[in-house]
Amino acid sequence: MSGVLCGDATLTAPWGLAVRGQRAAMVVYHIRSGNCCVRLLERGELISLAAGDLILLPRFYAHTVCDTPRTPAIPLEDIQQSQPAAPDLAEEWLRFMFSGGFVYGGGGQVTAITPIRFYLETSFPELILNTLPPFIKISKLSGIHAESISLIERQLRLVGSTGFFGQVSAIRLAEALLVTILTDHFLAEIRATRHEVFDVRDTVVTKAIGSMLHDVKEDWSAARLAKMSNLSRSAFVSRFVAAVGQSPSQFLTAIRMSKASDLLLKTDQPLVKIALAVGYGSEAAFNRAFRRSVGEPPGRFRERGQ
Repeated sequence: MSGVLCGDATLTAPWGLAVRGQRAAMVVYHIRSGNCCVRLLERGELISLAAGDLILLPRFYAHTVCDTPRTPAIPLEDIQQSQPAAPDLAEEWLRFMFSGGFVYGGGGQVTAITPIRFYLETSFPELILNTLPPFIKISKLSGIHAESISLIERQLRLVGSTGFFGQVSAIRLAEALLVTILTDHFLAEIRATRHEVFDVRDTVVTKAIGSMLHDVKEDWSAARLAKMSNLSRSAFVSRFVAAVGQSPSQFLTAIRMSKASDLLLKTDQPLVKIALAVGYGSEAAFNRAFRRSVGEPPGRFRERGQ
């Protein structure tokens, strides 16, 4: 992730925003009060949202956000021109974006939204993006989800309002939020396909998956993850397999191979550098692991993708 913006919007009915698409970006809308709907223009799909809901658009396609499906949507750029003028200096502008509130509408029923934009690096695994649906909706955040997401949002505003200096911390917080959302999505998908009941809000499993997704090059052994969770190794592995359908080592290998595949196709980095980036101490060890998982050596995989 290369950057993040987070703010607060207070919208009064009737209101409608037309948002242009943006490459290499994602957007989250957290509905803190009121109701609204998001329409994906390319697909014509309408998603209704209520207080406590959260929606992630993994690919930042053009969309509208309105109080009702019938309200006309005005281009966001046009509306922003009527807002208090943002500072001209880049540093001050960044602080303003995190601390300034966006207010718009006709004076009716209030909807409060926290929008968060994630700006992705080119190294973000395309294979992960390709597995995601056009939108991910989490309904009625509660319990650990509500607490953790609200805490991340508060910290985002705090560190983001310090300007460029705060972007490093803000990006780490944004990554934690993204991991929370994607983990919930992936575990819900697994539950649906396996027709088994388990708690997708199980902090033991979500924390372990989040740690692995955050830094794939770390040595995430089952013993280390179990210790982090205050469980025995056997109890942790049993709990992980029951939820995910794979052992921790199998899951870690899968996400390592996803990142490695992306680096092979999108960059000209030497194999030894890619090996280190995804947690292998040598090019030979990486070659063996890649061949086992993908069915061919990384060099040949790269050649075929060019």
